Amino acid sequence: MNNQRITESKDICDCFNNYFCTVGEKLSSNIVQPDINFNKYLPPASKESMFCAPTTRRERDFMITCLLIMYYMIINLVLGSIIPPLWLLMM
Repeated sequence: MNNQRITESKDICDCFNNYFCTVGEKLSSNIVQPDINFNKYLPPASKESMFCAPTTRRERDFMITCLLIMYYMIINLVLGSIIPPLWLLMM
């Protein structure tokens, strides 16, 4: 540090801390902010794309439960029309 030889552990740690605690601020001050909007580089929006917002675990579980109920209702309707109910087979 300042052309001095540092041999004490605490002084070495202080020098490293001083350097690494200020390097980010010094680097970020050198970044030039462009006057160009980032949207200039993006393609036009597509009508065929979609965005899904994040969901909670409760919402996800609710949707899965609803899908399972619908699935079993459809299976029951399809199989019920092909295979007669058990009580009819027992007659």
